[in-house]
Amino acid sequence: MKRYSQNIFSIVILVFAIILMIGCGGNNNSTTTYSNNQEANDSSKDQKRVDNQKGLEVIDQKRQKIKFGHSINTTANEYLPIMNGDGSKLYFSAMDRTGFFDFKLDFTKQKSAGGEDIYYSRLKEGVWTDARPITAINTNGHEVVSQISEKGDLVVTANYPEKLGVKDTKDAGVQTTDLFFLKNSNATFQINHFPEPVNSIFTEADGWMDSEESFLLFVSDRPGHMGNYHKKGWKWNESFWGNTDVYVSFKVDDSWNVPVNLGPVVNSVGAERTPWLSYDGLTLFISSNGHEKGKNDLNVYAFKRKDQNNWTDWDGPYIIKDANTIYDDWGYKEIKNGDAFLASATPLGFKPTQGGASGDGGIRETNYRPGYELHGLQVASLNSEFETNIYVLKKQNTPAFVVNDVFFDFDSYLIKKSFEKYLDLITDQINQNKKAIVVINGYTDNLGKKIYNNELSFKRADEIKKFLISNGIKNTIEIQGLGDANPIAPNNSDENRRKNRRVEIYLKAIDATN
Repeated sequence: MKRYSQNIFSIVILVFAIILMIGCGGNNNSTTTYSNNQEANDSSKDQKRVDNQKGLEVIDQKRQKIKFGHSINTTANEYLPIMNGDGSKLYFSAMDRTGFFDFKLDFTKQKSAGGEDIYYSRLKEGVWTDARPITAINTNGHEVVSQISEKGDLVVTANYPEKLGVKDTKDAGVQTTDLFFLKNSNATFQINHFPEPVNSIFTEADGWMDSEESFLLFVSDRPGHMGNYHKKGWKWNESFWGNTDVYVSFKVDDSWNVPVNLGPVVNSVGAERTPWLSYDGLTLFISSNGHEKGKNDLNVYAFKRKDQNNWTDWDGPYIIKDANTIYDDWGYKEIKNGDAFLASATPLGFKPTQGGASGDGGIRETNYRPGYELHGLQVASLNSEFETNIYVLKKQNTPAFVVNDVFFDFDSYLIKKSFEKYLDLITDQINQNKKAIVVINGYTDNLGKKIYNNELSFKRADEIKKFLISNGIKNTIEIQGLGDANPIAPNNSDENRRKNRRVEIYLKAIDATN
C-alpha cells in the first residue's frame, strides 16, 4: 500500500521514542494522573458495579432502536449523529460515503471529499431527506463532527494542515488528529485550531463544549491516561480503538487550562470515546470497551455526579441497555424531546479482500482510487469486517413518522401524488427495520361527527398501509382510526386543527441487529 512508505518504520520509532521520553505514567500537562498498573489486572473493575442501575431511574431503558434509511445510512460507514438546535438538521460523519440516491462524488476530481467527511440531512414533512456533504469543511483528509452549537458553530476532529502530530514530510502519513472549532458565518466557516494544552502531538478527538463555551470535554491518548499507551488504529484488545481517556479543559479569558483527567471511575485501561453531558450537567455518557471484563466492543455507559463543578467524583458506570448491542455502539447523544442518537456496528458476514477499505490499521489510505490521496489517521478506527450505521432511540409512545394533513386532498383519504416521494423515504426506512411491527394510527380534528371522523381517520391509515404494501413492505402492519382522540394541539384554531389531522406511524418491538 502506498501509505506504507520506506520511511514509515523510522517515523513509528520516532513516535514511540517521544512517548517514552515523556512517560506514560505521568504528565506535566495534567493536574491529575493515575497509575497504569491496572492494565495487568482488568478485574479491578467490579462487575457488580457495572450492572447496578440505581440512580438511572430517570433514563428510559425501554426505547425502540430504529435504524435510519438510505438517506443517511449507506453501504459505507456512518456515525457520530448530531442534531442542530431546532431539530431541523441531522449532522453526521462518514467514511468514504460514495453513493447517494441522486448524485455521486468523484473523489479523484474533488478535493472537498474523501476519507472521513461531514454530512447533513434536512427534516422535511416528518422524514429525513438525502444527506449532503458540507464542501466548505470537507477535504481529502479526515473530518468528523462531534458538536453543533445553537449558533451553528461546530466542534470538529480533523487532519487540517494546522495540527501538532509528528509529521512525515513525504506523505504526512503518521499525523494524529486534533480538535478544531468552526465558527459559522452565513454558511461559511472560520476554522480555528484549539491551542496547546488542549491539542498535543497525540490523538485528540470527540470534543464537546457547554453552551457558554467555558469548558471542553474530549478524549486523548496523551501520557497520564489509565493503562499503557496503545495507538489508535492498531489492533489491540480485539479492537482498533487504542487507549483513550476522557479529559476536561476550562477556558479562562482566551486561554485553555491544562486538561484534567476525569479519573478511574470514568476512565478504564481500554478506550473511552464520545463524551456527552446531560442538560443538567449531572449525567455523563460515554462509550467504552474497558468497563466490563471479557467485552472488547464499545458500549454506552452513564456516570452520575452531584456537583457540576466536581469533575473527578463520579458514580457508575451504568449500562444504557437499550442502546447497546454485542458490537460497537458509540456517539450517544440525547435531544430535549427524549430521543437519542448513536451509531452501532454490524458484521458484514464476509471478510473483505481489500484490507484498507475502512479500517484495520494506523497509517494508511482508505481506498485504492487512482489519483486520490489521503493524509493522517482516521478518527473512527473502524474494523473493515463491520458496517457502522446510525440509529435513533425513541420512546415507545413516540411515533417514528408523522404524516401530516397536507399529504391528503381536503376531506379525503387519497394521497397526493406530490407527497409520495416522502412516503418513499418512509418505506425505505421501514425496510431497514424488517422485524418491526408497523402501527399506523389515523387522526382528525374535532369538527364534524365522530362516526365520520373515525371512518376518515381509518381510511387514511389504511391508505398508508396500502402504499407501504404496494412498495414491498412485508412487516406486520396494524392500523387504527382514532378520530379526534389524542390531539397534539388544542382544537381552537385552523392551524392547530391542521396539526391534529395526521397519521402517526410507529415501529414497535425492534431488534436493532436485524
